[in-house]
Amino acid sequence: MEKFIELGKTFGLEGAELLSFVEKRREEEREEKRRKEEEEKEERMRREEEKEERMRREEEEKEERRRRQDEEREAQRQECEIRKLQAESFRDKRWKPKKLREDMS
Repeated sequence: MEKFIELGKTFGLEGAELLSFVEKRREEEREEKRRKEEEEKEERMRREEEKEERMRREEEEKEERRRRQDEEREAQRQECEIRKLQAESFRDKRWKPKKLREDMS
């Protein structure tokens, strides 16, 4: 406030003009402070939203990786089972006497 009084006196203001000048400058300061606080609040909110979005994307990516890994494991399990059945089938055909193979056909 004192700086405004000094500034007003520099402009040659006195009495009501000086008081009006000081009040106007104080109001401008309050308004500037309010604007700055609002901008800071908006910036904090924006950063928080970005953080939440980033965390959501990371979680989705993690879920997608898990799903793909599960699918790959299931495919490997099925391939292993198929190879096992093929090997058993081959072994059964190979070791059966010719007569049994003909009878099974």
